[in-house]
Order: sequence, then structure tokens, then C-alpha cells
Amino acid sequence: FEILISELNRLQIGYREESLYRPLLDFLEAYAGGREYLHMLNVKATNNPSSTSIGENVGFPDIEVRQNRRLIGYIEVKSPNQNLENPNFSIQFNRYKESLENIIFTNFKSWVLYTWDKDGKPQKTAQASWDYETDIIAEELKKLLTLFFEGQAYEAKTPHQLALALARKTKLLSQQVD
Repeated sequence: FEILISELNRLQIGYREESLYRPLLDFLEAYAGGREYLHMLNVKATNNPSSTSIGENVGFPDIEVRQNRRLIGYIEVKSPNQNLENPNFSIQFNRYKESLENIIFTNFKSWVLYTWDKDGKPQKTAQASWDYETDIIAEELKKLLTLFFEGQAYEAKTPHQLALALARKTKLLSQQVD
């Protein structure tokens, strides 16, 4: 945690969000592995090399989190000086929420977790604020991360639900190919 906080404080001015990926990846892996109640051995967080956005194509979330081969979820990172409520992010965030069932949006100060409800509709599951300059790690952020790591893939119970879930993911993936 200290490394992430140190990097966030060091990079207050003149940095790119990509410079925060490595400390965030290390933080996520350490957090998951250090919580016995999560039973999260072999968690690996990787930055997504296809996370670039070109024109109307939204790209893919910045970070992917897996346990062994099981996909846990995604994280979209913005710089701490960017507001997650910025309308410029709405197309990107809406596509991700509609297409991916376990995703966090963060600027490191605000953290928002979206999951799919039993009908496959995105819902805001948890929200946390973190003052990384004073808190080692806020309790509400711990709760949000626990929900994220415990996240389950959407369980389609009917062929119709399965078709809808696959169509959402296919739509996002098809936007990645020219």
C-alpha cells in the first residue's frame, strides 16, 4: 500500500495515468493475497495493452484481474486530477458497464464498482472515497475491493439471458476490430 501511496504523492503533477498502472497492479495483487478470508491465491493483475481509445472506439479497460485463469473483473483508471463524473467519460463508462459484469472505475480518490444484477443489468454495487494522503486504506475501499474480488461471472439461467450477455460482450469486442 505504501508504494502506491508514495507513487500517487510523487506523481501529483505532470504524469500520465499509465505511470500509475504498475503500482496499482502490485497493490491489487498484494491486497488480494494478503486477505485470508478472500482465499485469493495466484491473483494476477495486468494492464491491458489494447486499452487505447481511438475516435469513437472506446477500447478496453486498463486493467484485467484474474485468479489463475478465472477472470475476476476489470478496472478503468483515470488520473487523480480527473473527475469520474466528467461527461467526456460517459460513453466509455456506459459501454463498459453494459458489457462487463464486474468493473471498477477509479481516479484513486473515488472508486465505483459496477456489477450486473440477476437480470443482467448494470448496477452501482459500491462506492468509496480514499484520501490516500492520510488513510493507509479506508474501510469503505476495503469493502469495495472485497466485493470486487468476490465477484462472480454473470450466471445466465435461460437461453435468452445467455444470448443477451454474450451479445453485450460481443458488441464491445467487435468495436475493437476494424
